[in-house]
Amino acid sequence: MLIPRSDDDDGRFLLRISIWRGHIREWVDPPYQCVHLDGVWNDAVSAYAVRNGCCAFYRHHQCRDRLFTARNRSDLWLRTGHALEISAFICHRDCLDFWNKPNLFE
Repeated sequence: MLIPRSDDDDGRFLLRISIWRGHIREWVDPPYQCVHLDGVWNDAVSAYAVRNGCCAFYRHHQCRDRLFTARNRSDLWLRTGHALEISAFICHRDCLDFWNKPNLFE
C-alpha cells in the first residue's frame, strides 16, 4: 500500500514512492542528501507519500530544477509536469528555505 494508514504512524520519518509499474520503494529516515533515482526509477515516479517530514523533488540528478516540495503529504497520481519527471530528491524533518532555489547546489 502506497499511503501509510494513520494507525501505522509510529512517528518515524518516511518517504514512499511508486512507479507506474506498481513497484514501491521506501526510505525510513531518508538521508539528508541529494538522492538520485537510477534505472527503472528515473523519470518513472507516479505517486509518493511523505510522513513526518518534508521532501523536495527535482527533475534532474544533482537536485537540479526543483519540481515541488511536499510536507506530510501524498499524491496517488502526480499531475502532468510532475508525473514521470522525478530524477532526484532531498528530505529533512523540516522544509528548508534554501530548497526554494531551482538548483540546490549552485
